[in-house]
Amino acid sequence: NVDLSYTQRKGTQCSACHAAQQYPDSSSVGNHGSQFIGDVRLEYTGMENHHILLGIEGRHIDAGSDRTELISTDPSVEHVLDYKKYALYFQDEISVFDNKLNIITGLRYDYATNPTLFDSYVSPRLAFVYNHTQALTLKGGVSRSFHFPDFTTMYLDSWFLNESNNQQAIPSVDFVPNPELQPEEIRNIDLSVEWLIDSKTSLSANLFKSTVDDFIVMVFYNYPRPQVDEHVFENHTGRATIRGGEIELKHKPSNQLLWYLNLAYQYNETDDDRLDSGGNPIEFSYSPERKINFGVSYNDFYNLFGSIELNWKDDYIAPTIWYFGQPVEPLPDYTLLNAQIGYDFSHLLSNEDTLKLSFIGRNLLDKTRIETLLGVGTETAGRLYFGRLDYKRSF
Repeated sequence: NVDLSYTQRKGTQCSACHAAQQYPDSSSVGNHGSQFIGDVRLEYTGMENHHILLGIEGRHIDAGSDRTELISTDPSVEHVLDYKKYALYFQDEISVFDNKLNIITGLRYDYATNPTLFDSYVSPRLAFVYNHTQALTLKGGVSRSFHFPDFTTMYLDSWFLNESNNQQAIPSVDFVPNPELQPEEIRNIDLSVEWLIDSKTSLSANLFKSTVDDFIVMVFYNYPRPQVDEHVFENHTGRATIRGGEIELKHKPSNQLLWYLNLAYQYNETDDDRLDSGGNPIEFSYSPERKINFGVSYNDFYNLFGSIELNWKDDYIAPTIWYFGQPVEPLPDYTLLNAQIGYDFSHLLSNEDTLKLSFIGRNLLDKTRIETLLGVGTETAGRLYFGRLDYKRSF
């Protein structure tokens, strides 16, 4: 199997919002980066009770031609804004006890980037699926993975806040680049059970624990005036641990219709008292303890498909810098309504290719919740609408 994908971002630069006076041309539409991914996979089933998968992945990531806000004014800083990264991965699914137990072992090796920006990394995985009966299944696993920072996080070099009048603008807070930023290391443990109550209804429960080292955080440096304050991304020296669980009920009254209800709980903590270079512990901003999701979807109804989702989030905490030394108060809970409708044109094609057109609406209740870095009345966007065209070719 071969998968190829290409994405490109065209639009205004980030600085068009927070540094328009510094970079007057930042509001013009330009090329702000692309990513090409190629993935080749080979499967082998010739060995009894083994299903082996071998793959190679290649990525070419480019910051684009409009790099004004990413170029540091410090000539001693080297910038890698265009690199290639390759990875090899292996997986073996082993079936034992008359296929009641499947053990999955996996290993991924990410080579160092070319030119050098990130080192090589190894990501192992071990998981199992135990089918106790046709109605009861247990699953679990442990794994390690890495999250790589993007160019903006590493190299953003522009004003963040400024004071201006009709004659001039003076920066009050700057973004400072950090070319030494490294990937986050994430270790996961999960255990779940699924019970098929009947042919149309299922109930599942899941417990998980995630541990993050080298957590990427934004550090704030406050200086006496007239010196300009600074913001910089860095790897926190502390360790973040996230524990939680969820329960989900699904019901499928027909082949075309499905509804579900999901209840989730999450608890965040730090394993020690280590601080970042600005003297702050790890923060879990915009991470509510409780969430409820309800959804209804339909498919293959005269080639139409669609869905409606309601998502409720409990109150949550904003970044500490919002509160300017005052007591930390949670922000209120909110509910989002999302919907999608589409048409499947695949039946008009002469082969096994698929073609689907869909229209998507997000936040239809127009909840302008506050989830930004700057706590001065700024709010996120309200209703959003998208169009999407999916074409998949079979070889």
